[in-house]
Amino acid sequence: MFVNHCTSCDKKMLIFPSQVTGMAQIDGVNAMTYTCWCGSEQLWHDGAKVGQTEPALADIS
Repeated sequence: MFVNHCTSCDKKMLIFPSQVTGMAQIDGVNAMTYTCWCGSEQLWHDGAKVGQTEPALADIS
């Protein structure tokens, strides 16, 4: 569970796993959709900027 600010009801709410409606990783950004207690569909993301490149990993082979 996590606390997030709802853009619809303008409140901070504790969000439980049962409220999560979808998860994805797009261009290195983790994103999750959930339904707020007020009934509004919301989007949470990990704050990474779209298009931001990840540090290169060393090839250990």
